[in-house]
Amino acid sequence: MSYPFVLSQRCISQKRDMFLFCLQQYPVALMSGGWNLARHHISIETFYRWLDIIDDHYRDRNVNFQLRRINLTRLDVLRYVVDTADGPFLPRDSTEFLTPGVYGPFFADGQPYTGRVGNLFHRTTFQERERQALLECPGMPSQDPSFNLHNEMPQVIIDAAIQRDGGVCCVTGRADLPVIIIWVFPPSLAYESYQQRDSNKEGLHELYRTVENVITLCTELTGPFTENMFSVDFEDNNRIITFVDLPQVHPSGPPLILPTHLPRLSASKLFWHLHFKWSLRVHFLGGDASLEVQDPDPNDLIDELVEDRADPNDPKWHSGVGVEVWEEFLGQKLAATHAMYDSEDDEDAEQAMSASEDDEN
Repeated sequence: MSYPFVLSQRCISQKRDMFLFCLQQYPVALMSGGWNLARHHISIETFYRWLDIIDDHYRDRNVNFQLRRINLTRLDVLRYVVDTADGPFLPRDSTEFLTPGVYGPFFADGQPYTGRVGNLFHRTTFQERERQALLECPGMPSQDPSFNLHNEMPQVIIDAAIQRDGGVCCVTGRADLPVIIIWVFPPSLAYESYQQRDSNKEGLHELYRTVENVITLCTELTGPFTENMFSVDFEDNNRIITFVDLPQVHPSGPPLILPTHLPRLSASKLFWHLHFKWSLRVHFLGGDASLEVQDPDPNDLIDELVEDRADPNDPKWHSGVGVEVWEEFLGQKLAATHAMYDSEDDEDAEQAMSASEDDEN
């Protein structure tokens, strides 16, 4: 399916077919999230609930906007504005399935909601965040031991989890697999989990270092869990949400398949909720092509056109950013030509009028 905007690599890799645009700079629209609805068969009500979870740090849930389909038109290369907003509003309590399309937030009177919805940038996974921290502090733990120290699990917590869970994986419900005791939400990220409206976040690291924040997990799922490939929506009867295909256990074997619901809820719902919120932000947010490095670079393409070096048969001019640069360049060139002719016509008219006045005199 074609869209009136360039699909970013993030959109393509996720096979998105539902796109959410924020309208903070209305009428300019910027993509702030999206789903592949072939994977996520969710109701409109569930989508709003997930969006509220994603935006919980920044948006007052009492702000009662609703989504509706929007039509976009290009303002410039990789920059789009709302042309029209048509179709009915999506009621927040609708149990109908969300359908593919391009959406924006509006109030009931038709005015755009110009507050923050979604985010232009997505979260990195727990594992990626840890790798970034290690790269930023290459001397760890000697230079900055805080990251590792916060995530170190005291033996007393490990012992308590072993006694509580009895070696049973909380996701598969099996006791015959190798398991590990793991944090649900890394204490090192505690400061990033607090609400922006909260006045005090001091001491959160230690509050997160509790047996209520650990689970027993089979080792095969440790990587996918810390890469936020799946999580648990405890508000939907502990339903397991798989965001991407899980890796194969063995190269020649089948991929991992999880149960539909968590068989046992050993950790606190608070920490499961934080894990779910983070995972939603990893997979839903972002996707605007203007924020990605483009290949080919639009500036290089413009130089080719200005210097008359462009080969119109080159495939790069027939898709993606190449099409937009080509069309914008030709449009501006045509506008400049019309302006020149209009100017010449005005000069001719002035000369004719002047000559007529001379004849009369």
